[in-house]
Amino acid sequence: MGCNLTKYLFCLSLSLSLLVLAGCSRFEQNQAENSYQKAQTSQDSQLILAALNTLVKIDPATYQSKLNSAQMAISQLKKAQSYMAEGDFYLAYLASHESYRALPTKKSKAILIKAGIKLRYLVDVNTRLFKHLNPCRKKYLVSY
Repeated sequence: MGCNLTKYLFCLSLSLSLLVLAGCSRFEQNQAENSYQKAQTSQDSQLILAALNTLVKIDPATYQSKLNSAQMAISQLKKAQSYMAEGDFYLAYLASHESYRALPTKKSKAILIKAGIKLRYLVDVNTRLFKHLNPCRKKYLVSY
């Protein structure tokens, strides 16, 4: 009789422990999802990355691809920043565009705008030069 009671109490405590553990895990996941939503709203890449790291620990099947995409976007953002520092506006534009499409952040948008302004100026100069040097060939002018 004592052995059955011990087994019953052990199974009951194990069941309750699993129930509490599952409840905590769901609570943690809700908190992590809420912090992920806030991070996305703030457009801060470091906050987004931290929230995704937490979510991957809880539910890797759902969030691993998002984490990989965010890491790639941060890598592209770093490339865009180095290209801007070097004055290579075209590569900076491409890298920041790829970063912004994968993970919209304030930094990637700022580089995208700065590089775009520089490129637009160069395209305008090129267009004016072409029109000036080739007034008869306006039909071949490619507009941007």
